Amino acid sequence: MDDIVTTYPTSYSDVEDPHRLIATEKGLESPTTVRARELCAQHIAKFYPEWKQLNLLRAGTKAQKDQMTAFIDACRAWSNAENPNPADLAAIQP
Repeated sequence: MDDIVTTYPTSYSDVEDPHRLIATEKGLESPTTVRARELCAQHIAKFYPEWKQLNLLRAGTKAQKDQMTAFIDACRAWSNAENPNPADLAAIQP
């Protein structure tokens, strides 16, 4: 997958104007929030692509499901933080 992040930025320098709001399915959000969610989704997909998530949910052991769930929850908590530091995302591992 070409769009998966393998290195993590230390800032949101790729965000054009952090004060401009973007319409999302959740309402109006800052570009920083939208970018944090994108980074989170890419980080999850790096370790647990959708096919793997579905296979584990269907036939994985309780331990495998718990590990995946804890990892995804940690990534989501990072992206929902007030000011998520992109560099901290790399430290979240399954």
